[in-house]
Amino acid sequence: MLTSQAGARARNTVTRIDSDASVRRLEPRHPEQAIQIWSYYANAGGNDKDRMVVIATWLLTLSAGIVLYFANQGLPGTAADAIGSAVFALLGAIVAVAAGCLIVLYGGYANSHWLKADAVAEHYGWNDLLPEEESATASIIARKLEAAESGRGWLANRSIRYARSCKPAESLAPVFVWFFWFAFASLAVHLSLLSISIARLWS
Repeated sequence: MLTSQAGARARNTVTRIDSDASVRRLEPRHPEQAIQIWSYYANAGGNDKDRMVVIATWLLTLSAGIVLYFANQGLPGTAADAIGSAVFALLGAIVAVAAGCLIVLYGGYANSHWLKADAVAEHYGWNDLLPEEESATASIIARKLEAAESGRGWLANRSIRYARSCKPAESLAPVFVWFFWFAFASLAVHLSLLSISIARLWS
């Protein structure tokens, strides 16, 4: 009984040692290595955002092109026209849904990478690399923004607000939110056109 308990404790100790050793091997030994890891994750999140902007822009442009087709052709007047219009409206709705899904997906990828970058910065005490609310220079930034607030216009205030660093554990960056609502609006338009086409088809 005592022997088995001692053996179990020994195995647990070895497991903890192996686990701790693997953690130490994974951690960078020098700050230079750590900053490279932080830069990798921060850049990966930025690349995910850039990729989303490019793909979503192409998809939403295609969606807008379908809406423009309806604007040029007008609403369907015959059953044959209604079938073609319904097909185009359904295609536009699918494109809008695809755009929305890709926006959310890339937003998750970006936030995952930015979370890891923030974790590295927090682990090494690099507070200046954390979101503005948590950075060591947060008070200086807030003071400068407050001092210049009276001289800024509405557009400048909006741009500063939307450009501020977000906390990836709590929210998406504004660019993801805006593109998602564009995709949602596109979907609403195409569903409306689809319902009109189906109504004309059955009338």
